[in-house]
Amino acid sequence: MDTPLSKNDPPPVQKWTPPLSKNEHQTLQDITNINKQKKETEEQEPVFLDLPVQENPKPPEPPPEIKLASKDDGTIIFIKAKAYWNERKLKPECRDIIMRPADTSEILRTMQHYTWEEIKNAIGNYAWHKQEAGSNYTDPPPYGSLAGFLKTGVERYFDDDALDSQFKKEK
Repeated sequence: MDTPLSKNDPPPVQKWTPPLSKNEHQTLQDITNINKQKKETEEQEPVFLDLPVQENPKPPEPPPEIKLASKDDGTIIFIKAKAYWNERKLKPECRDIIMRPADTSEILRTMQHYTWEEIKNAIGNYAWHKQEAGSNYTDPPPYGSLAGFLKTGVERYFDDDALDSQFKKEK
């Protein structure tokens, strides 16, 4: 129970706290601001959305089919791509026997999304575009190597119709 102080009583003891460093002071301010924001958010009335009720929701779609079973399969596809690239006389000629470690993850990602037939078609489309397309088409972007093409070119060239939509000049 608190009683009034008399003149003879010592002054009340105040708890001493060491001064805060600049970082500690900023952290304390951040915590205070976060708590204020939480309180303001809690005080707001909840918003209810009128969403249609689905009686039989669709089951989730299965993940896309993985085209590549293992890294060894990736090496086989790379060797096939190398041979097909060189047969088409695309420059620079691919002399690598296997994928370089720096390129491996991106090339394997491409091989997971595209079948060998799609990769082969992309190389064929690129060779046609580079060598036979003629003046009706803009020049293809250069690829510095087969690895570079496998990383970014397959997506652009795997579909036959994509050549017309991307590179055919408008008259």
